[in-house]
Amino acid sequence: MIDWCVLFLTTYITFLVLPYLLGYFRQIFREQPLVHNSNVELDKLTVIIPIRNESKRISTLIRSIKNSTRLPSTIIFVDDHSEDETLHILESELTDYPIQILRLPNEFIGKKRAIRYALPFASSKWILSLDADVWFEKNYFEQLEKLPPADLYVLPAILSAKIGWHFIFEVDILLVNALNLAVSGWKRPIIASGANMLYKKDLFLKYDQISLHEHISSGDDIYLLRDFRRNGAKIQVLSEYSLAVFTETPNGFREFLQQRLRWASKTADVGDKLCNYVIILQGILTLAFASSIVVLILKSEVRLLFLIVFVKIAIDALIFLPYFNRMRRMKAWLILPFYEIIYPVFFLLMVILSFSFNPVWKGREITSK
Repeated sequence: MIDWCVLFLTTYITFLVLPYLLGYFRQIFREQPLVHNSNVELDKLTVIIPIRNESKRISTLIRSIKNSTRLPSTIIFVDDHSEDETLHILESELTDYPIQILRLPNEFIGKKRAIRYALPFASSKWILSLDADVWFEKNYFEQLEKLPPADLYVLPAILSAKIGWHFIFEVDILLVNALNLAVSGWKRPIIASGANMLYKKDLFLKYDQISLHEHISSGDDIYLLRDFRRNGAKIQVLSEYSLAVFTETPNGFREFLQQRLRWASKTADVGDKLCNYVIILQGILTLAFASSIVVLILKSEVRLLFLIVFVKIAIDALIFLPYFNRMRRMKAWLILPFYEIIYPVFFLLMVILSFSFNPVWKGREITSK
């Protein structure tokens, strides 16, 4: 049995640990530093924020806008048929700010249509897509004027836990983003967050292929990334903390599952071979680790069980430490050992539910052909 454990750890280090470390540091070193002569100017930037029933979550965004040292030319809110006080809050709180509120026509629903409906109202060169429940530092918009040249920017979106056990959700997304950064170091990004994406308006209009994914009600971010990539656009991934936006973790495990299953549904539809390879590799290694644990328990190999668990947790804690520190999420890093223990069960649950569970987004089911 010890031979199997050595084989697993050797395989894990060879196919995940070393490629991750090399890819991560390659990406960090290749990220161009922020400059002072960027072609992104705030007077040529429009922010588009789709909103739907956000009255309980939008206060942090309003506070961030009010506290900002500088603002873009226009912030467009697109209401996706809200049934609460969201519009009243915006109109009363942001009267003296450069905002515009649009109402999505009855024949359109969803974030994708909200963004596209707002585009003709934006006369700027650049479009920044944000979610309605984010917040950011007061100099966030100023930092956007220091971006190196690109056509599309994949910017950091960080989940922030307020309740102790919610740090598990924070860890999960941090690990996904860390892997995305490492894959970018080798080749290109495989995911992006619509909560913080910046792109050229004319290229969006040129490359957009919504007809291919309109049947899935969420996921504008990953499809937009695909459209730009397929057309050879220059995509810049940045992990600079000053460019980050923040949003709360899901309110509970059910909401977290909904979120992850929603992401899984659109990831499968995108058909990105590189992304699928990473997912399959991660799945194989996860199942191998879980199998090792089960066999060691059945054979009552207690010492070997604790050894392999300890070694794997120690390896992961060390390799992911630089990214957690870069994102200033060291509290979440302390939860990593516990997350490592429960992750195989969570992974299997995700696989099982993906065949029978239809996730919901903004009160609407995710539909597919």
